[in-house]
Amino acid sequence: MSSAKKDERNNNGTFKQGVSGNPKGRPKGAGSIPDLLRKITNEPVPKELQKRIKKVYPEIDLTDINLLEGILRTTIMYAIQGKPWAIDFVANRLEGKATEVIAQVGEKWEDVIHAIYSPTES
Repeated sequence: MSSAKKDERNNNGTFKQGVSGNPKGRPKGAGSIPDLLRKITNEPVPKELQKRIKKVYPEIDLTDINLLEGILRTTIMYAIQGKPWAIDFVANRLEGKATEVIAQVGEKWEDVIHAIYSPTES
């Protein structure tokens, strides 16, 4: 590492306060991943995929849907076929992801649990 680089860091290797590891920042015009995904999925369904979608949804006018709708319709078909990842995806989007509750056990309860599950001494 050059001495100029060493001057920017603390002894533990982290940057000193007020010094950035990326002083120029993100280049102007560089889009974020969500922005790029919105742009791409808003495009019309590519010709290569139109035939597959039309096979499953013959009544759909493909000029009326964008790529995102095509992806979602395809995912729903996978869910109907029983693919667990697709069922999970659809359920999470419709109902929201199930919340996971994690209990914090205090010291008193730890002693009780330890006493219940510990082998008895004879």
